[in-house]
Amino acid sequence: MKKFDEKMVENLLFEDGNVSRATAAHVSDAKRDEIYEKVLRYSQNLSLNETTMKASNSWLKSFMLLVSGAAIAAIAFFSFSYWPGDSGKVVVSPEENQVSEVVVEQAIPLAATVAYIDGSLSLKVGENWENLAVGDDLKAGDVIKTAAPGRAIINFDDGSAVRLDANTEVLIQQCDNEAIVLAQSNGQIYNRVHKSDTLEFSVLGKETKITAMGTAFTVNMNRADQVIIKVLESKVKVEEKQKQEEVVAGEVAVVYQKEETVSKNKLAYEELQDDFHQWNKDEDVKIEAPLGVLEEVPPVLKISAPSDSLETYSSSVEVKGMTDGVKVLVNGAEVAVSEESFSRGVSLSLGKNVITVKAINEFDKTTEKSIIVYKKEKTEEPAEKPVSAGISLNGSVVDGKVKLSWSLSNMTSSQGFKVVYNESGYPVYPGDTYHYLTDSGARSDVWTGLKAGKTYYFRVCEYLGGKCGVYSNQVKVTIPAATSGTTDNSNGSIALSGVAYDGGKVQLKWTLSNMTSSQGFKVVYNESGYPVYPGDTYHYLSSPDTRSDSWTGLTAGKTYYFRVCEYLGGKCGIYSNQVSLTIPAAVEKPAGTISLSGSVSDNGVVSLFWSLSNMTSDMGFKVVYNETGNPVYPGNTYHYYSDASVRGDMWSDLEPGKTYYFRTCEYLGGKCGVYSNQVKLIIPALDPTHQ
Repeated sequence: MKKFDEKMVENLLFEDGNVSRATAAHVSDAKRDEIYEKVLRYSQNLSLNETTMKASNSWLKSFMLLVSGAAIAAIAFFSFSYWPGDSGKVVVSPEENQVSEVVVEQAIPLAATVAYIDGSLSLKVGENWENLAVGDDLKAGDVIKTAAPGRAIINFDDGSAVRLDANTEVLIQQCDNEAIVLAQSNGQIYNRVHKSDTLEFSVLGKETKITAMGTAFTVNMNRADQVIIKVLESKVKVEEKQKQEEVVAGEVAVVYQKEETVSKNKLAYEELQDDFHQWNKDEDVKIEAPLGVLEEVPPVLKISAPSDSLETYSSSVEVKGMTDGVKVLVNGAEVAVSEESFSRGVSLSLGKNVITVKAINEFDKTTEKSIIVYKKEKTEEPAEKPVSAGISLNGSVVDGKVKLSWSLSNMTSSQGFKVVYNESGYPVYPGDTYHYLTDSGARSDVWTGLKAGKTYYFRVCEYLGGKCGVYSNQVKVTIPAATSGTTDNSNGSIALSGVAYDGGKVQLKWTLSNMTSSQGFKVVYNESGYPVYPGDTYHYLSSPDTRSDSWTGLTAGKTYYFRVCEYLGGKCGIYSNQVSLTIPAAVEKPAGTISLSGSVSDNGVVSLFWSLSNMTSDMGFKVVYNETGNPVYPGNTYHYYSDASVRGDMWSDLEPGKTYYFRTCEYLGGKCGVYSNQVKLIIPALDPTHQ
């Protein structure tokens, strides 16, 4: 520690007369810096020239003593508020006319820990990226990013947490007991901030600063030159150069950085129904954090079948869909929800039928949708439905351009096509970015200006005027980071084939081209065409090496539509072609029968014999009797023969004079199948002469 005495201060003020006229409240930053450097210089050289001091005028010495108190106060003031660098504070305690010890208080680093990873989370080391694992520690200066798909959670020692969406990069700029500062360069983060009176939590997005005020909020930087802030609980302060806005729960602020403007609007619930916000809602429920606006968001409800305004000759339809709600009502009747999917058969009356579907979440918030189905009177046989109507799409990347081509099967599209894409999967129209091709003969499209290194998902659909009809399979393409020269990235595909057998069995096989599926496959089917996951019935095959699947218990005479898809954790990526299979009608076979005959000897021994017609009994037979008629198993007295070739049985020790009823049956393990005819036998009474 360095100490500065009164003599040193007098010399300092003597050298700089301007300071003697300043007060502690008005010393500028530049002057503080200058005086501070002089204090350090004089503290290292306390041997002053006494002769020079004695030669000073006595009136000047008196004046210096009068202003020394003010100078000390000024030193204390600027020492508290200024210290070169960011490592701590200076504390100066004046005692009478003397400056006390100068003490530097260091900021205390906070720990940051990786708490969750879905996909991958990487740390930048030099020019390279290294994978992180759950439990790894982070510090100020670390740059981290998630992949696509991928998510991660970082927990801080103060109780705050930051949750990263896919394709998000963040620098932990500061992390100590004074401030947590994150510099976000792209992607989307959710900030669950622990309220504190001493620690500031802020996010920097280019030239925008968002400061938490005891808050849960998201920052989205996926759009060029825009920063989107959604406040879910409490409030934040948004600073863009010279502009400031306070944004409260239930509001969204959009910072337009080129124009240096901030637009503020009410937050629509639809903006919070995406997977990222729903995931954060689930995470907040786990830690019992206040949900704020998320508690008011109604559940997601998607109806996959039937389509609205469907016309049918059928007497019923199957209502299918998915929801994140806990309960679903179809026309007022509760339907079970399993893995976010539901289905229920609804009877139709002739003409217009309105089907109302309502989803309810754990907070009693509801989403309701209605679809109309018209039941037509069957005056003539409807035209046979094409076996496999659809659109098959292929795509590739050449010189940074996406080139798409497609073909139609058993269909036309008189109003042309919509070609749609997004960055999350399964693009739709209306809703996602699109090209409209009015020519019904169009079979190709080209996209330019897409971002290098980004992944895009494309589909083409039959345009029906304001909406789409049949959609193609999805094509996933990644724009190369470097596009010099000509690069043709062939798109991955899945080719599916299948066979239907008697007895309701289907066998499926598939092959992959230019792709793998590290998380396995979903095999999906429905009865209306183009099944999807989530939404339709499925098998999950976790092994990436699986190339076949079997289904049993399907209904004879019905047609089923199958697809297999690349599983991406909660959703599908690339889909195969569709295979439609009709289960063969059951072949009528003559009913199997068992014919039983029997006799009783004079000494009361019963002998039974039987023969089989159009059947076998692999598990053997049960021979049963009672005294009332039509004996059964289980329930009555029996003999069991496990040998399927046995055709006879004997009973003795039956009570003379009594009547017994016998049957033999096909044993099925715990119960009987086919029963024989009944045989009635009377045990002879005993001859009195032999008693």
